[in-house]
Amino acid sequence: MTWLNNRIYRQELEDNCRLAIPYEVFRDSGILVTGACGLIGSYLVDTFLKMNEVMNLNLKVTALCHSLNRANRRFAEHLERTDFEVAAGDICRTETLAGCRFRDDWDYMIHCAGNAHPRAFATQPVETMRANLLGTMHLLEEAVTREVRHPIRRLLFLSSGEIYGTSGISGLRGWTENMPGTVDSMNLRACYPEAKRAAETLCVSYAAEYGVPAVVARLCYVYGATMQEGNTRADVEFLSRAAAGRPVVLKSAGEQLRSYCYLQDAAAGLLFLLTKGAGGEAYNISNSASNVTVREFAKTIAEVFQVPLTYEEPRAGELRGCSTMKQELLDAGKLEALGWQPQRGLSDGIAQVRDILRAEA
Repeated sequence: MTWLNNRIYRQELEDNCRLAIPYEVFRDSGILVTGACGLIGSYLVDTFLKMNEVMNLNLKVTALCHSLNRANRRFAEHLERTDFEVAAGDICRTETLAGCRFRDDWDYMIHCAGNAHPRAFATQPVETMRANLLGTMHLLEEAVTREVRHPIRRLLFLSSGEIYGTSGISGLRGWTENMPGTVDSMNLRACYPEAKRAAETLCVSYAAEYGVPAVVARLCYVYGATMQEGNTRADVEFLSRAAAGRPVVLKSAGEQLRSYCYLQDAAAGLLFLLTKGAGGEAYNISNSASNVTVREFAKTIAEVFQVPLTYEEPRAGELRGCSTMKQELLDAGKLEALGWQPQRGLSDGIAQVRDILRAEA
C-alpha cells in the first residue's frame, strides 16, 4: 500500500503532531529506528517525518531495515527527502551501523528490530535471540562510544509483555513493572521472552555502569494497519483475513486474556518515553479498556468488518511457537503517570484499521 496517499492514514499522522508531548526536545535531532519496516517501526518513521513537515523540527531520520528492497518499497514516498535515509543490513553486525549516513547525528535510537511472531520463534529461535541480544548490545555500545562526540539523549528498547511469563496474577489491570514473572528457559518458545528479558538487563546494566539513558517499553499486543505480510501472530491473521473479506478463523477456544492497544496509542506511548521516560526504567504500554480474551478480540474484528467468525482445528505443528500464557494483562499506570492516555477503545481501533485499509487517496 502507498501509505502517504491514504487520506485517513495521513490525517492520523497529523493528529500525532498534536499530542501532549514536548516536541521541541526533538528539534535538530537525529533519530535511528531499527526494524523500520515493521508494524511499529514504519509507523514511527512516518510520524517523525510528518513532525518535520508540520513543525519544521529539522529532524534527520534513519530507517534501518534488514532488506533494502523491502525498505525501498515501504518508504518509496520518502526516498527523495533530504531528511531521510534508508539503511539496510543486520543489526547483529557492527558494520551495519557504520554504513549509515546520518550516524553522527543520532540523538535517539529506537530498537524495534527482531522476529515477533510464532512461526519465526519455531523456525528461527537463534535469529530471534540474536536480534534482541546482539542487536541491543551493538546499539548500547554505539551509545557508549558516542558519549564524548555526540551523546545519545535516549535509547528506547521495545520489549514485550511476554517477559512476565506464565505465572498467574490476580487483579484485572494485570502485571506491573516490579513483578518478575516466570519463563521456562528450556522451552524452545522461550527464545523470544528470554531474549527480551536479557536485553532489558543489558539496558539496565549499561545505564548503571556507563550512564546510557536506556528506557524499556514493554508492549502488549499492538495492532494496526501497517501490519507485516507473513506475520503469523493470531491478531494479525484475524485482521488480514477480515480485510480480505474472508472469515476470521479461531484455532483455539480463544480463552486467553490479552491486553491490546491500537498502534497510534502505542506510538504515542513510545513518544512519551522518548521525552519523559527515566533511564534504566521499564514501562508497560497497554489499554486497560481493551483487556479481552482472544475470542472477544476475534469476534470484535468479525463484527466491525462484517465477516463470519469460524473455528478450525489447527494443523499439525501450526501452534508451535505460539504463546502459552493464559493471562497476559499489563498495567500501564506507570506510563499514565507521565501523562499518556490511550484514546481508542477496541471497536474504535479496529474500525480505524478497517477505514485505513479501505480508504482511497
